[in-house]
Amino acid sequence: MSKAQDGMADKIAFEKTRNGVVARLGEPPVPVREWTARADGPLGAGTLLRLRDEGRAVEQDAVALLVSWPGVAGLTSDELRYADLPDAAPFALEVFANGAIHDPAFEIRYGFLRDGRRVLGVRREGAWLHAGDDDFILLDPLYSIVDSIDLFRQFEDADLESRMLWWGRLKEQLPEDAVVDGYLREVKIVVASSFTLAPFVNAAGEPDFDPVVGRRVTRATDAGGEEQVFEHLLPDARQQEFARRFRGLSRVKHRYLAGGGAYVVLTPDVERALGVVRRAQSGAVEVRRALLKNVSGYLRGAFDEEDGGEPIETDRVFSDDGLSERVRGVGIWVDKVLPWIRQAAEPWLPPEALGLQIAGTFVPLAPDDLPDLLTRLKKAVEQGEGTVRAGGIDLPATPDTIEAVEELVRRSQPVQPPNPNAEAPRPSDAPDRVLIVIDNLETVGFRRARRERPAGIAAAAPALKSTLLPHQRDGAQMAATPLGHR
Repeated sequence: MSKAQDGMADKIAFEKTRNGVVARLGEPPVPVREWTARADGPLGAGTLLRLRDEGRAVEQDAVALLVSWPGVAGLTSDELRYADLPDAAPFALEVFANGAIHDPAFEIRYGFLRDGRRVLGVRREGAWLHAGDDDFILLDPLYSIVDSIDLFRQFEDADLESRMLWWGRLKEQLPEDAVVDGYLREVKIVVASSFTLAPFVNAAGEPDFDPVVGRRVTRATDAGGEEQVFEHLLPDARQQEFARRFRGLSRVKHRYLAGGGAYVVLTPDVERALGVVRRAQSGAVEVRRALLKNVSGYLRGAFDEEDGGEPIETDRVFSDDGLSERVRGVGIWVDKVLPWIRQAAEPWLPPEALGLQIAGTFVPLAPDDLPDLLTRLKKAVEQGEGTVRAGGIDLPATPDTIEAVEELVRRSQPVQPPNPNAEAPRPSDAPDRVLIVIDNLETVGFRRARRERPAGIAAAAPALKSTLLPHQRDGAQMAATPLGHR
């Protein structure tokens, strides 16, 4: 039972069990539904009811609340005091190994330190510690760490990959003041729970890529919120070694030696996703290009084709942060998209036909379909989708394609016939970037707006490499002047 709170008419009594502590208020016990109605009740009653609402405590019966050990370990020091629970344990954690991690008998043990000295005779019941005559509550993250160590020690037949994966995850949770023995400190195991791709152009001039292992972490934003970002796990040299070993094997392994005593251990979901990546990496250039265009969609399609596999949240294991910029930067998959038009006989009439040219392929489009296509392209770009289906092919969902379709929309608008009395518009100095079909054989060429030059020597002089003599200038001027104006 717990210590009493002086001056309280009703106190919370706790009973330790295998799964947590059972809390009862008052004697005889007050029904749980009346805890907040008691004016003389302890402040901790509200804290325990909050744990119930969060799913970390359940009503065992009408007068008792079972609080799970993780729920107890998640309380703050003040909440422990309000609930009349023991104080938080003032200990640091010590972690040490028996044997090498490659040894089947490998084992990790832990102890507690206080003021740099080991605390002997500590006995643990869930998050409740008995140290001599004193009781303490072991808060997170220490509770989760020691509970994981005790749980893992029960699996004597764990293989090497399981031991590495477990220790790698556990090491990430260790607080800065944890004391780790020399061997465990030197064993560098990183757990890859996410990955991204590093695209490049290989020696054959083809698109290629290597996986980059990491994990997703939550960071605060400047606006005061939170965001999930990808965090690299290996320094550049170790990452390059991992990529080399990954490419050197036809099948994906559970773990890889990354040099310098570092190991990379893949979570099951990442291992499965990288299996798809490895098959694409060794495939034809069209396969690699298809994956780079839309990695998430490619992975989802591959998972859907697998039989018996559990669904994987692609966005959880793969990070596309900045990938489109890296792909565009090496010029791997962005094909140039240009609008093309077969002009009518009269320039004010609608085009006879129009469409897009992509890598030498002409995609005919109907004018009435252009607004919907433009909307779908913009939506695809916003949602990070790689392509949009139109004209029987997949169009790249890129700003270049949007710009090309916008130009087609503009060109397909009705034009008023020219007024013979109106002044001709001044030609633009900028080249026209629309491909125009210039004859009935559908020969394609660039139409470039030409600047009209005024007649006379002033227009001709810039094209001459030498300066005209006075009598030559007079003769040229006379030749350029109509007879009626001489």
